[in-house]
Amino acid sequence: MCYNSVCNNKAGQSRKDYAAMLQHESQEQTATPAAQIRVTSEELAQAINALEASKDEAARHLAGTIPIGEVIQELKLEATPDEVWAQVQKQRARKAAAAAAVETAAAQKEQATAAQAAAAAQAAAAQAIAAARSAAQSAQAGAQVYRHRR
Repeated sequence: MCYNSVCNNKAGQSRKDYAAMLQHESQEQTATPAAQIRVTSEELAQAINALEASKDEAARHLAGTIPIGEVIQELKLEATPDEVWAQVQKQRARKAAAAAAVETAAAQKEQATAAQAAAAAQAAAAQAIAAARSAAQSAQAGAQVYRHRR
């Protein structure tokens, strides 16, 4: 037999042991140099691909850019880098807002199309129900005529 206080104590102790084991494992992982950690070939390939993709993205972004300070110096502009940067941020915000508006309009159009399709389906269903009722009424009338003739 097990008394509640004894069982609860054993369960509590096993939770503490488990938590301690997890903490020990995480400490071992942080203490192990990354070069010695073992991973699957799939994990390694995915990690390398992700790193290469992020490096390629950064290189593509930098390839088409120029530092604001260089432009100001070369063109001898009477503006500070902060002023030019603020204008760039405004333009980016406008572009983002325009893109969001286009996306919203497309979603609304899609919803309207879906609503029209639903309305057409309801109309078709109503016509099918009406046709079925008409057929049932015709069948009943035919049955009555047949009974009446007998």
